[in-house]
Amino acid sequence: GQVTKKAPDMQIGSFLTKLKEAAKMKRKIWIIVLALISIASMASSTMAYFTGEDRAHNVITTGGVHIALVEQQRTGDTYTPFPKEGVTGVLPGTSISKIVSVENTGSAPAWVRISLTASIENAQGEALPPVLEDGTSVMSMELLPGWVVGPDGWLYYQEPVAVDGATTPAFESVTMAAEMGNVYQESTCDLVVKAQAVQSDNNPLTGALWEIPGWPEEGA
Repeated sequence: GQVTKKAPDMQIGSFLTKLKEAAKMKRKIWIIVLALISIASMASSTMAYFTGEDRAHNVITTGGVHIALVEQQRTGDTYTPFPKEGVTGVLPGTSISKIVSVENTGSAPAWVRISLTASIENAQGEALPPVLEDGTSVMSMELLPGWVVGPDGWLYYQEPVAVDGATTPAFESVTMAAEMGNVYQESTCDLVVKAQAVQSDNNPLTGALWEIPGWPEEGA
């Protein structure tokens, strides 16, 4: 008799088919896994873009910042308010007591600066130069410790002034130039002092005093 061995061939074919199907399944699984990894990476990248933020801090200088300019005159040990009508009969080379400081009358500490503007008129009301031909100022004063002159001409106090506190005097006297000629006889010399302040809370000194944000405009 004859012996036919077909069953093993069928078993081998079935086994190969299953291997192919298994391989396809593994490929699908890997594709799915790679797709998930790709999606997860995209999601992670998207989250990184959304988490960035930018904040700006603006200094507000209006609320709670109030100052008072204090001008005094010293006679011996007595201090009195500088006369509103000024001082008369001043001769060349004379020093006049004029003590200038600034008080903080507001509800917040503040940086302070002052400016000085000089003008002179003769008896006929005509303007005279505040600086002589040799460059000497007709009116001069000595700047005291605690203050510095900025490149803009303002005098800056170097520390914040506390609530109900005051600066030290910027200067204590004004001296008339000894070189003043007869053209200045019976003239009126006017020294205008202007003070400004800006809050110091949330507005620290990070550079020069004149670079502090929030100083009022020049014409304010």
